[in-house]
Amino acid sequence: MSSEYTPTVEEVRTDYILAYDERGGSHLLAGMAFDRGIAKVKADALREAAEGVTEIDGRRDDAAATWLNDRADRIESGDGQ
Repeated sequence: MSSEYTPTVEEVRTDYILAYDERGGSHLLAGMAFDRGIAKVKADALREAAEGVTEIDGRRDDAAATWLNDRADRIESGDGQ
């Protein structure tokens, strides 16, 4: 495997579930935990983007920041992908 290869989320999810299973865990719980972790990463990225949203003249775009933060909340709560 080259250093340029990036696994898909589904490949990483499968590996996580298999590793969890090797420790005697449940596939269902492992999948749910992985999905919550990915949702947290996505939400954190959106919140970070919201902090840096600016218009061309350097003023903060509050509407965009609000949308990004709301989207982050929905993803983290399970209401959106």
